Amino acid sequence: MPQGTDEPSYPAGPQPTEGGNGPTATVIPGSTETVVVASTFVSTLPGTVATISTGHGSTVISRLPATTTISTAHTIVTIVPGTTIIASHSSIPSSVTPASHITPAPSSTSTRIVPTGTPGPDGQCGVKGWICGKGECCSSSGYCGTSEEYCGNGCNPAAGFCLPTPPLPPVPTDISGRDSNVPAKIIENCVNKGDAAFTFDDGPGAYNAELLAVLKKYNVKATFFMNGHNYECALGQGAASVRAVLAAGHQLASHTWSHPMPFDKQSAGQTLYQVRKNEDMFVRLIGESPKYFRPPQGQINDAQVKQIAALGYKIINWSIDTEDSLGKTWQTSEKTIQTELDVNKQQHPLILNHEVIETTVRQVIPWFLEKYSKRFNWVTVAECLGDYSKPYMTVPLLAGSTGTCVDSDKDGSLLPGQ
Repeated sequence: MPQGTDEPSYPAGPQPTEGGNGPTATVIPGSTETVVVASTFVSTLPGTVATISTGHGSTVISRLPATTTISTAHTIVTIVPGTTIIASHSSIPSSVTPASHITPAPSSTSTRIVPTGTPGPDGQCGVKGWICGKGECCSSSGYCGTSEEYCGNGCNPAAGFCLPTPPLPPVPTDISGRDSNVPAKIIENCVNKGDAAFTFDDGPGAYNAELLAVLKKYNVKATFFMNGHNYECALGQGAASVRAVLAAGHQLASHTWSHPMPFDKQSAGQTLYQVRKNEDMFVRLIGESPKYFRPPQGQINDAQVKQIAALGYKIINWSIDTEDSLGKTWQTSEKTIQTELDVNKQQHPLILNHEVIETTVRQVIPWFLEKYSKRFNWVTVAECLGDYSKPYMTVPLLAGSTGTCVDSDKDGSLLPGQ
């Protein structure tokens, strides 16, 4: 991103005010909205193009591919991907203009992403000018965090990033997004020598934000095989994690709705329920469903392989299992990896880990990336299989689904076509 020659000073963020956060404006794709602001505070996830002019010759432009929230002392603006917004410190009334009439930012101003600020000594926010760090949310109780509890209902957008609540995507009228010609087979390795894929199962979980941070540090992309209702409800507490994985450029994939075991003993109706229920979760959160699937513990029978492939999925297992989910110590996981990569010389490994295991995230992954991040070309599972098409498909929501997690919904059965 180009840097300007005159670096303007930016406020740490607006001070909380009595009487709420002011009006909310949502900008539809392909348009811009000009809003009156008193001061400017920007919190970004990888998202869209946002141009903010404070009226003092300083401009902020963020060019990132997901949702961005811009918070000010008087106005909150949620930007949908593909949108440009111009907010000016002036007396111009709010208005919406076609994207073709966007006023270009002055060429003499600086271009940068505004830092979000500094939280209090105990991670506090929303008082005394304390603002959460980049990507963190300020909860209704005044503390910084990254889960749905912090980023969802009650989140304070003046003191941190808040998770936008997008409208429910339109329900497709057919299932044309599916490819019924996917080969019915189980894939266990990457195809190109030198490519390798890191995969993480069973999320969303409590360590997701930490894992994303360490992957970012080493510039490694991974694939997250997620459940809808396992460790965390992906439609509740875990929603922020699901979206954060996608926003960080990683691949999302399906791991069934509730992780039933043994999966290979599930009936055809139960299998369809686990797949469709998890699709419903993804569609509600990101508007599409993954094309990649991993069965719980890798257990799957021939009939299930055919059934799931016919729904448009590539079925993925692994070539290296760190066995972290089987209760093995982090030292054992590290030894397993070293044996497979240094002794057995795997050339294009597909590695299984679990994001819900604390020692995996805090010990094994940092050690692994420090030692091996430059040995292979670390890519998503789709890329390591030579698939550079979009790894998601359009499918309809599940009829009768409530979009919530309750204990009674962990098991179920569907008829063909549902």
